[in-house]
Amino acid sequence: MSAAQMDIGWDLQDIDTLSIRLSPVPDQTFARRPLTAAKPARCPECRSVIYSRRHRLCGVCNQPLPDHLLFSVVEARRVEDLLRAERNRHRQWMDQRRFTCD
Repeated sequence: MSAAQMDIGWDLQDIDTLSIRLSPVPDQTFARRPLTAAKPARCPECRSVIYSRRHRLCGVCNQPLPDHLLFSVVEARRVEDLLRAERNRHRQWMDQRRFTCD
């Protein structure tokens, strides 16, 4: 991450004047650099892309996936909680919609 030092000076004689000076960081440019996309995880058996880290089996060849390609226990619990909350929110929305359409 690049940064610049900002020096703000107030001129107390003339309250309407504000001067801002930027001092460049050495050996850094402010041009945007394109991000390189991360390579997708692949099944060790059939080399197909793993689209879901929730499932223990490859969606193409049905072989078990190694643990390092799956969600950890904490990540899996967080995803399950999120899905449960979204399901409940959808049910509530459907219940409200049902009563307003009758």
